[in-house]
Amino acid sequence: MLISDKEEVVKLLKKLKKSIDPLDLDYEFIFKKETNGFFGRYGILRKHIQEEIKQFTIANYLKGPESDHAGLAGEIWAFKFNVDDHKLYIKFRKADNCFICFRIHPDDESKECPYA
Repeated sequence: MLISDKEEVVKLLKKLKKSIDPLDLDYEFIFKKETNGFFGRYGILRKHIQEEIKQFTIANYLKGPESDHAGLAGEIWAFKFNVDDHKLYIKFRKADNCFICFRIHPDDESKECPYA
């Protein structure tokens, strides 16, 4: 598991938060269709996830950047957070100026955030 230094995580968090701002045209945040099952199963809306991401700090950081095992371009990053009573784990790919969320699921608490 690759752990970035705090400065690199802080830089990424700034870009990630900008990607959620609809008025910021420099970055984009996308939920892949594979995440639809999660939203239906847990009754959590995309806007809830986006609001939580806006509050991320270095304490939410879990790991990354890592290369994609499928060989796709970009870096894979993972974070942990809570929505309502759900402890969640989110993975996304940062490719150029786009953040693509491709996995959200309940956190099994098997890994600790290094800066929590």
